[in-house]
Amino acid sequence: MKQRAYAITAASVFLSCILFPLAAEDSEIRTNAQGGIFSSDTRFWFSVPDGQRLRLRVNGNETYRGAGPASSTLTARPGEDRSYELVAERRSPPPADELLESRAFVVRVDALPPPPVAVSAVQKEGGAEWTLSFSAEDRSRVFALVDADSFLSSHEDIPAPLVFSARKVEGLAWCVDGAGNVSAPTVFSFKPFALSIANPAEGSWANRQLLVVKSEGASEVLWTADGGDPLASGIPYSGPALIGATGPVTVKVAAKSPDGRVERRTVSYVCGSAEPPAAASLRSLELAPIAAPAAAAVPAGFRWDIGDAPLSPAGSADLQFEGGASIELRPMASFQRSVPLYLSEGKGVLRYIFTLGNPASSSGTSVQVPSDRAPGAFSPNVYVSGRARMALWTKQGGLVRYRWESSGLWSDAAGPIPVPVAGGKLDWLVDKGSSVEGPFSESFPPIAPEAAYPSALPEVSSDGVSSGPVVLSVPAGLSGVRFSLSADIPGAEARTIELANGGSYVADVCDGEQFSWSVSGGGSSLPLPVDRRPPPAPSIEAPDEGAWVRVLPFVRFASGERRIEAVAKWRTEDGRSGSYRLEDSGQLRSMKQGPVEYLIEARAVDEAGNAGVLASRRFVVDESTVYVSASAPSSGGDGSRALPFASLAEAISQAKTLGEARVWVSGPVSLEGRAMLFDGVTVEGGYSADWKKDGAASEIRMAAGAAFVSSGGSVALSALKLVESGLREAPLLSFEGGRVSLSGIATSVSAPGARAPVLSAGGGAAVEVRDSSLVGGAPAVEVRGAEVVLRDTLVTGTAGRSGRLVVFAASDARVELHSSRIDCGPSDPGRSASVAVGIDSAGGSLRLERSAVFVLADGMSSGLVSRGTELRISDSQVSSKSERYASAVSIEAGRASLSGGRFSAASADAVALIVNDSPSAEVKASSFTVSGTGVVRAVQVRGPFPDLEACRFAADGKAAGAEALAGDAPLPGSVRGSVFSGFPYLFNRSYDADSMKRFNARFAVKAAENKIETPGGM
Repeated sequence: MKQRAYAITAASVFLSCILFPLAAEDSEIRTNAQGGIFSSDTRFWFSVPDGQRLRLRVNGNETYRGAGPASSTLTARPGEDRSYELVAERRSPPPADELLESRAFVVRVDALPPPPVAVSAVQKEGGAEWTLSFSAEDRSRVFALVDADSFLSSHEDIPAPLVFSARKVEGLAWCVDGAGNVSAPTVFSFKPFALSIANPAEGSWANRQLLVVKSEGASEVLWTADGGDPLASGIPYSGPALIGATGPVTVKVAAKSPDGRVERRTVSYVCGSAEPPAAASLRSLELAPIAAPAAAAVPAGFRWDIGDAPLSPAGSADLQFEGGASIELRPMASFQRSVPLYLSEGKGVLRYIFTLGNPASSSGTSVQVPSDRAPGAFSPNVYVSGRARMALWTKQGGLVRYRWESSGLWSDAAGPIPVPVAGGKLDWLVDKGSSVEGPFSESFPPIAPEAAYPSALPEVSSDGVSSGPVVLSVPAGLSGVRFSLSADIPGAEARTIELANGGSYVADVCDGEQFSWSVSGGGSSLPLPVDRRPPPAPSIEAPDEGAWVRVLPFVRFASGERRIEAVAKWRTEDGRSGSYRLEDSGQLRSMKQGPVEYLIEARAVDEAGNAGVLASRRFVVDESTVYVSASAPSSGGDGSRALPFASLAEAISQAKTLGEARVWVSGPVSLEGRAMLFDGVTVEGGYSADWKKDGAASEIRMAAGAAFVSSGGSVALSALKLVESGLREAPLLSFEGGRVSLSGIATSVSAPGARAPVLSAGGGAAVEVRDSSLVGGAPAVEVRGAEVVLRDTLVTGTAGRSGRLVVFAASDARVELHSSRIDCGPSDPGRSASVAVGIDSAGGSLRLERSAVFVLADGMSSGLVSRGTELRISDSQVSSKSERYASAVSIEAGRASLSGGRFSAASADAVALIVNDSPSAEVKASSFTVSGTGVVRAVQVRGPFPDLEACRFAADGKAAGAEALAGDAPLPGSVRGSVFSGFPYLFNRSYDADSMKRFNARFAVKAAENKIETPGGM
């Protein structure tokens, strides 16, 4: 290494790190000088203002003193490294000659190239990986152009050893010091020297074994089977050889390299002489490499396996597959490997070895570099190692600029120029400042005809683990693409494959094999697992074959694979059938009827998609659904289809006892007392006497005090008509907790004036009601701290003896209405409630979507009252009508959002929307219609005014003092884009209908002003 010892002060080092393309800030010395390291002669100029003097000193020696500008050239001969301290002084004119300013620069002119890079390599055992280490002068940057099994890669600023998965590594390395000097290139080439025994393998084998040796970089291979030293008494190895020795055998192999290195390998095994005649064809396949797909016939009565899976001492028990068929052996082009096959008929294990494919040719390529150059052409030196080439110009007394004719772009040659594998014409010139030499040119031949290297791997036809071949193909437009193929299996060596434009290569395995190929190239690598090894059949835990069971079984499967494909096929008594997939284990889906014949089929599937042998189990399940029918005798039934119960309560009790979840009803049947529903039960009506669906709900005659009750769990009622008798004192449907599904439920009121609701929900219950009609009660539905969702459902309330009626009462509940209707009508012809409310909600949340609320009363009526509730109404209608007072929607304290609604109130005093102390309310695209003769208002507000946008407000004109908006004033811009019709006053009595311009100026925005329409324009 060259020495870099300099006597430089800290201040000088600091100055050398600052660039001064012109004068420094606040300096009157003008200069282009800068401190630093330069690789060639450097000239700096200086000047001072008129009337002042300039003095230059180089390394303490004065080189100039005068009034005009001056320059200083700092030089170094080739191979020389010199340091300068340059000082410029600005002085006053004589005779004073005082120092006015001084500036100093530390400059190194380094023309001494660094020593060449030292390259060393260590090969991983097995010859599949190299680790390259690079050593260079301190503070130098190391570069390399590496050819790893014909994969060319470029590396810059190499900080640590490089690792290459390749059999052979060649290339060029150089370094660049801080001044930009380039070292002479180092040419390196590392080739493997490896030895392995593909066969025999350790173990006990019933047949004589074939010796198969794999060697690389060896000049001679010798072997013995008697324990002797191969180098002293060995037999030359020229190809597979049958070892005649039996009993305990020790095979020793030695290989010599041309440079005198020696590799040794030893294997010991026990061998018999049994050779079944049926296996003679397998021995013939062993003796020569197999270049085309071939069938290896496994005799019937033998078990077999392939690959190097561990075997127990007995051996034959570990062989997975049954014989009697052929195994396909699949060789691959330019790739050779050894595949072992094991057979056994219970008398020891036979081992055969097959050599698949032909040895690949060497991947090395040599290139002839032109040498006939014109004298004085300033030609570069050309360095070659494998497929790595580069051109390097030595000192030419100027700047070398170059281009490859194919690109047409000129660049400065600051170091070695890699030569493309495809070759081409190189043009260059030498720029000497005052003159130019050239241009010159030189052509480089390609290493491989029209070779081109992709930046990534060839395209692969499949992702993940494949059960078939993996196809690697070259995209159109690329030719001469090379990649390395290897496998982590005994007897397989990495090989370089080259494909032409549009070509493809198939990587495959034999039947019964599974392992991963590895493809690498263009700086990337990719595993390509290929698996043709079917997994064993899974075990099935289920009822015995042909069994008849009453309880639905839990089916389990066991397999060593991650995935099991299982199917449950079923067939019912009425001929219906179907199937569904099962997971690795699971409960069969209950058909809720019986008997049902099941066929369970399962097979294990590995990651590659190989499906194993099919396992199956057939049995019958009769879950004995509990039946209740009007045609049943009053006693003696057992709940079966043939002998149904007559009592619904008895059927539900039996279902709970048996743990069965469905009760089928063929009505009319009676219910006495409270029917306690249990978790998972379904009571389903709509069946005829012969247990076919007839489309009509089954009638349930509810005795006094009868009710369906649940206190948790999941329950469902469907297709039932509940007919009550007498005055109801308790709800017909009472749910405290759990999840409840009601579908097709209808109630019939035989005694108006019931004191209890039809439906009561509390205790956090979640109730969904579909396609139902709930009639009767005050209220008809009561919800306390629960969730109720109505879909396509009608709820009708009937006034009690007090004449007061709330149809739907909710407190601290979550209520949703979808396409449903709340109706408050007369309980008797000609009689209505004196006070009626459609929905009364306190706390919680309430949502109406495409629903309607209609309330009719003798005295006072309210369509919807919301107190502290999160209210949301969309595309719904709320209508309230009475004699004295009516309001459509009344909001107290809670937040509200109304969109696309229609709200109307008709009475002597009528208000469509009341909003009191709501922190946030917004109304969009809704219409409000009021009719009355007294106090008539569309919107009445106390506290924050709601945001009204694109709404319509209409009055019938009967009230001379009708006000569209009343109460506390809206905020500016909060009433916009709306239409008013029939109101003498827009807001309180402050803005009459003729004050719309003033009203808009205060409450609207210019882009969405409100307007007046005549009543006929609505």
